[in-house]
Amino acid sequence: MFLSEPLVQGYDYLWYFFTTIAFECLVAAFLLLGGTDHLLILAFGIFPGCGFILHNNVLHSVVYWHRDMPFRLIGAKAKFMIEVIPLVTAAVLRHLLDFNYGYPALLLGCTGYFYAFAHFLRVAYDIKGIDVMLGLVMQVLAYMLNEELLVRALVLSFCFCICFYRYVMYSAPELPAHDKKELEQLPC
Repeated sequence: MFLSEPLVQGYDYLWYFFTTIAFECLVAAFLLLGGTDHLLILAFGIFPGCGFILHNNVLHSVVYWHRDMPFRLIGAKAKFMIEVIPLVTAAVLRHLLDFNYGYPALLLGCTGYFYAFAHFLRVAYDIKGIDVMLGLVMQVLAYMLNEELLVRALVLSFCFCICFYRYVMYSAPELPAHDKKELEQLPC
């Protein structure tokens, strides 16, 4: 069976590219957090290769099976929590654990996958690219700021105020029209 149209179209190409960046963040995180005790052939050859195959299989399965689903909105509360939870996690990681670039890479990779799969599963139409970039920048800022506790608390409060302002000013975008097929129109 051949598809008459490509799986990924239009604006979805940017989201598709973003999943590759999230995958690279996860590979970098596992390499940075793994230390030097592991076999180099396993770390640089087998793990990224198998991970990339798994990444492509899961992503193409999600895109293929959910491409005809209608978009849905997640709402202001869920969008606020999606922004605040990784921000607080980044601040806690920096405060409690030793500094290592693997932790923000792991957090950025997981957050990137969450955003991308929420988009491809069609459950978060109200999350746009600017929301993703703002969330990732706030995470990096919360983790990488190497100042005294008062300055970090002020920056975290500022980021939280930005999230709260976006929560208060939330307006749901209009969902695109969906050409839902009736049961009689589906091929047997």
